[in-house]
Amino acid sequence: MQPVRKQQISFQFQFPLKYKVVRDLKIVTEQVGDLEIEAIGYFNPTVSPIDVFDRYAVDLEEVKWKGTDIKPVLEVMGNLEDIEEAAIRYFASMLESHGDLRAAA
Repeated sequence: MQPVRKQQISFQFQFPLKYKVVRDLKIVTEQVGDLEIEAIGYFNPTVSPIDVFDRYAVDLEEVKWKGTDIKPVLEVMGNLEDIEEAAIRYFASMLESHGDLRAAA
């Protein structure tokens, strides 16, 4: 029996870029726009579905703001963690809701 390899799938999604401001003595969240994320997701079918961060992994290829890749800037500033976590959750959701994608990978 051959060992099961991790499956690799390219995907894209939008990450909402938001910030909090005070308006009329209330804290409100405003959306500035969306970052366009291009990534490669890895799926390991041998790991339990409960262990989301072991079962799924991602490599961010590009993080675009208005068509410009700003990933190098975010790497220097240390701001990629939230985007990576969102990418893993998006990828896991995408595979779980479309089980046929795993078979095609």
